[in-house]
Amino acid sequence: MAPPPGRRHTPRDVTTGLGWNPWTALLLAFVIGVAVAALVEWRVLRGLYARPLDTILATWGLNIIVVQLITLYFGREIHFAESAIGRAMNVGGVTYSEYRLVLLLLAVVLGVAVWLVMQRTQIGIVARAVIMNEELAQALGINTRLVRFVTFGLGAGLAALAGALLTPLISVHPNLGVPWLINAFMLVLVAGVSAPEPGACRARSRRRAGARQLVWQSGARQPHDRDPGRDHSAVPHDHDLSGLTAAGERRAFG
Repeated sequence: MAPPPGRRHTPRDVTTGLGWNPWTALLLAFVIGVAVAALVEWRVLRGLYARPLDTILATWGLNIIVVQLITLYFGREIHFAESAIGRAMNVGGVTYSEYRLVLLLLAVVLGVAVWLVMQRTQIGIVARAVIMNEELAQALGINTRLVRFVTFGLGAGLAALAGALLTPLISVHPNLGVPWLINAFMLVLVAGVSAPEPGACRARSRRRAGARQLVWQSGARQPHDRDPGRDHSAVPHDHDLSGLTAAGERRAFG
């Protein structure tokens, strides 16, 4: 059932109502997700990164506001979006939707792509360095504010893309994303604040070693790589990194 004009909730609804190719909803969702996330990060979250719990509460409150605005503007009606692939196929004697099989394949492709970006590219190395030890990354000249901006935007874009992919399988309504948000909220809350006390020292040592390795990979040169005619006074060496890391840990953990 196509949504009536003026009552569309998602990019998939928009493309269905306008008669566009359903696959264009994926690009539209990703672009809108990145744009909205960029605005939110710039105007709402940038000043709250030093207070992680406040950041979580701010995003939760923003979700409530967005849901209510959608409800006021679009109403509470339930809509259904057109699937890009409407055929079914026989798998092991069971009829199965081809679109679901395509979703499984796309999920694997996107997961591998994200892993490759984080593990094999300069952007991923810098992002992991900021995650492990932001103070050390800042001391070595990495623009951590830009890294946060880019990663937040890309993460929101991927979330919007996932929503567009799931839309043909479920009904569309203003509270569609609330159950997913609750799970994500609990995951971030637990993962962000829980750290077993007996292993705290070992965890700090691993973060310190990992941050040093990532920083070297992101462009810093080892002492034995020096060029004779170059001034290396501004390039941190191994003992300098140890001092910077230790100082950052003392400030972070008291």
